[in-house]
Amino acid sequence: MTNARRPLMAGNWKMYKTRAQTSEFFADFVLMVAGVGDRDVLICPPAVDLETALGSTAGSNVSVGAQTMHFAAEGAYTGEISPPMLSELGVPYVILGHSERRQYYARKRCRPGPQSARRPRCWSDADPLLRRDARSA
Repeated sequence: MTNARRPLMAGNWKMYKTRAQTSEFFADFVLMVAGVGDRDVLICPPAVDLETALGSTAGSNVSVGAQTMHFAAEGAYTGEISPPMLSELGVPYVILGHSERRQYYARKRCRPGPQSARRPRCWSDADPLLRRDARSA
């Protein structure tokens, strides 16, 4: 018997929306997708909007994820966000290996580090072999 994967409808906001715009968006969006039961709904706003998004979606069927994550728990990595930072916020998902991060910031193909229950679940668009839930690897 095979386990069918549940469809995921995800939106990556890139570098759009302020905190006020995030609250305004979710006031409508949460109601709009309230009846969606045949797929998971995930929105990945910019890091500065994560806390607002999490508060705006609490108790709904909308999940919130981060757009990127550094592999290190801490260190001198200016502007990066770590797994413990996301976990403390309550962010359960993160997308890794964006093509534009490779293009504009000369990053190499993403190889997600080891996952644990304390880290968000990760997806990557960097490599066809990684286009799956990294925890299932």
